[in-house]
Amino acid sequence: MGFSKAAGINANGASGGLWVGWKKEAKMSLVMSCSNFVILLVKKYNGILWYLVLFYGEPNASLRRPVLLELVERITNSEYPFIIIGDFNQVDYACDKLSANKNSIPEAYEFNSWRLRNELLDIPFKGPRFTWCNNRKGEKRVYERIDKALGSKDWFFYFPSTVIKHYRIQISDHAPIELDLNLTKNITKKLYKVDAWALEHLECIQVIREAWLPKDVGSPAFSVMKKLSMVRQRIKKWSLDKRQERAGKWEEFDKRLEEGMKMATTTRNDLYTRVNEEVREFATAAAIYWKQRAEIKWMIEGDTCTKFFFN
Repeated sequence: MGFSKAAGINANGASGGLWVGWKKEAKMSLVMSCSNFVILLVKKYNGILWYLVLFYGEPNASLRRPVLLELVERITNSEYPFIIIGDFNQVDYACDKLSANKNSIPEAYEFNSWRLRNELLDIPFKGPRFTWCNNRKGEKRVYERIDKALGSKDWFFYFPSTVIKHYRIQISDHAPIELDLNLTKNITKKLYKVDAWALEHLECIQVIREAWLPKDVGSPAFSVMKKLSMVRQRIKKWSLDKRQERAGKWEEFDKRLEEGMKMATTTRNDLYTRVNEEVREFATAAAIYWKQRAEIKWMIEGDTCTKFFFN
């Protein structure tokens, strides 16, 4: 997957499991890991050190409490700012839960008391409110915001524009979330590179022919340069249009999933489940496509007893 370093803990059946991979230019180092959290020390571009904590909260509250206590003991006395991000398996407030039994939020008082005692700040989010669904039907369906991030009391002093981006719940019962520090970046214009698959596509070959056929006035060298320029422009436009089509498919799914989520609260229409099934089919097809393009041999070979793995 292109990572030079990694750390993680295996899942217990369908629950838990933590994994993080990073490239050497990320300037991260592993501090410690256990079954519920991984602590990494990160060096920012201007020299600021901070802790990134990846967290998994036990579904059982009696098991979760000692883990939270152990975590704060390890990082709250640190001289560096820190952020804890992951699946806390805990709803904070009534607005973070949507179900027929909305008033029942076990352990909310205890969790918020722990957060306030340790002066942890809730990182604001963008996108859909809920990050988890039990994937049941009708009145048994439950939505919750249990994936979140908490920052140290001085976090916003160093990273004032930090936000968590919530994406739509699609294949998993959890929605992907993204930590965005909104750091200022120097944007440089890169050369556009056409994907190899495009050059083998029949439509692309036709685009090249149509761009090359027209005759230009001028010397042969000028004519060739003009044709090459036109071919580059046409291929780029065609390739970007094709990419837009694929991206648009996911946007369409996203809108329909949102519509299904809203309908689930007012009617028994199960649009959400039907769209979810379509998403799974599309994702399976996309996975096959990317596997064909994979450059990393183990992704193509899989866990097979080949000479590549045993020599």
